[in-house]
Amino acid sequence: MRIAVASSDGKVVNQHFGKAGRFLIYDVQGDTITYRETRENAPACGGGGEGEGHDEDALARAIALISDCEAVICARIGMGAYDELLGHGILPFEARDLIEPAIRTYLNYKRAVERVDERGKR
Repeated sequence: MRIAVASSDGKVVNQHFGKAGRFLIYDVQGDTITYRETRENAPACGGGGEGEGHDEDALARAIALISDCEAVICARIGMGAYDELLGHGILPFEARDLIEPAIRTYLNYKRAVERVDERGKR
C-alpha cells in the first residue's frame, strides 16, 4: 500500500492538504514503513488574501500527483478537497504527529473499520 504525507520538514505531519508544497510518499508492507520519494506540489489554497483562494486546477494536479496512493495524511483538509479525494479513491486522514506514528494510527484505523465492516456482513 502507498500513502502520501503532507509535511514541510520530513518529520512531522504539519501541512494542510491544500497548502502542501510537497508530499512524502511511503510504501507499507505488513508492519514495515518505507520512505520512497518526495513529490513537489503547487498548493491549491492561497493564503486567504485578496485574489488568493482555491485553485481547482491545482487541486486536480495535487490529486493526480498522489493518484497511486491509497490515503493521504495531512494536518487539516477542507471538505471540498476531502470529497474530491474520496471521489478518486484516496482516503484523506487528518493527523498531527510524527510521520511514522501517524501512518501507524492510520493503519490501526483502517483495520478497525475493516473489522466493523466484516461484522456488519454477517
